[in-house]
Amino acid sequence: MGFEILIFLNNFINDLGVAFVFVNGGGSYILARRGLKNPSFRELNFYVSKKLNKLMYFLVPFALGGALLRYSTMDSTEWVDAVSHGQTLAFGVKYGLLFVLYIFGLLLWFLSTRFYKQTK
Repeated sequence: MGFEILIFLNNFINDLGVAFVFVNGGGSYILARRGLKNPSFRELNFYVSKKLNKLMYFLVPFALGGALLRYSTMDSTEWVDAVSHGQTLAFGVKYGLLFVLYIFGLLLWFLSTRFYKQTK
């Protein structure tokens, strides 16, 4: 019973980590674009972007590590539940969406760091 609870918590925290990667990447991108358009906003923008970058350096490996742990236990937990309840399509859509959110968040973060390097 305790192992199943730990797996459930890992799955929840991994979903949350992927969502944070997406939101942080999107927020960094929006701040970078606003900073280029509004010079008076630039000092605050650089301060906030430094904090978001530090957070992103933690979130990216955290979400990736959680995903690897999740994948290693998937065949005995989530996959069995999805197959037994006829939810394999929903299972695939969920993981496809998580993958797209993670990659898109990373892409936005890389674009925002490129904008900051151009403005410095």
